[in-house]
Amino acid sequence: MIDNCISTDSGKTIEWEFNSRKIVKKYDYQVYFEIGGAGDYIVVVEPDNEFSPNNAIIFNPDGTERKRIINPLSNDGAICFGDVYRERGSIVLVSICPRANYVCVIDSDGGITSFHETR
Repeated sequence: MIDNCISTDSGKTIEWEFNSRKIVKKYDYQVYFEIGGAGDYIVVVEPDNEFSPNNAIIFNPDGTERKRIINPLSNDGAICFGDVYRERGSIVLVSICPRANYVCVIDSDGGITSFHETR
């Protein structure tokens, strides 16, 4: 289980504890994150410069990669994932597109369970 998760260095670093071990993820730019389930994974929206439009990733509590999330709108001009948040117990990613943004609900394995346009 993920414990004591914090963001430092102006949002460029995420730190948490797992089995009394400190896990650190550092980035060149600010990232956004949300802890999923009962602390059994963390979703990170990474900077959009390297993996866009698939710049969201799920990490296991030990810091290993579980899954890079494929943007469902990547073939339709999606620029990147721009945010992550929790809504009604679900983890939600925001896909940024040229003319509209889309809310993408994901499961713990990185699958998109639903998405719709939002303004």
